[in-house]
Amino acid sequence: MSTTAVLLLALLLVVLACRAAHAVCKRIGQPPVIGEILVGIILGPSLFGALAPGAHASLFGPGLLAVIDGVSQIGLVLFMFTVGLEFPIGRLRSTARVGLAVSGAGMVVPLALGFAFALWFGPRLGLFPGGVDPRIGALFIGLLLSITAFPVMARMIADHGHVTTRFGSVSLTAGALDDAAAWILLAAVLAAFGTGGDAAALIALGGLAALAAVLFAVRRWA
Repeated sequence: MSTTAVLLLALLLVVLACRAAHAVCKRIGQPPVIGEILVGIILGPSLFGALAPGAHASLFGPGLLAVIDGVSQIGLVLFMFTVGLEFPIGRLRSTARVGLAVSGAGMVVPLALGFAFALWFGPRLGLFPGGVDPRIGALFIGLLLSITAFPVMARMIADHGHVTTRFGSVSLTAGALDDAAAWILLAAVLAAFGTGGDAAALIALGGLAALAAVLFAVRRWA
């Protein structure tokens, strides 16, 4: 079987499994995206790969998986584009302050709690390898806990038709600001670890400057 045929078969399997998961989620009152995540776990190495390693390697081998990942990235970009088309930019003026407050609380609270717990339990449980400053390691864990699954949140809001509502506007604004700040700070932490090199440091500094400019503009505009 040609590579193209195997790719189409894998995509067909994914689509059919997701459609079946949608039906199940609808029956039990859960968002469709939950079913899609479960399908990924079922068809991944944890279940399908363990029960039928040969078939899994044929359908979702490293080469084909890279192609599927590329297709999924295109789909994600198109989905976020459609969410942006529906987003009521005129409502942003009235929701900017609330979104900024929600974003700050949604990031600071898990960041602080994750940092405190990791700083306390990390050295005792041996979470950090030798030579790693526990404070940097704890900050890294805290940042990971503060990052929002923004595409998943956007999908759930879109599925329920809340993109154009005040609730949806505040949620999307807060999620976008939260993720932007968290990923920029994560780049800074990686630079501090020495794993990202000068590029990570420049990205972090540039990102922080851009985020500061956006926040200043939002504050002045709102």
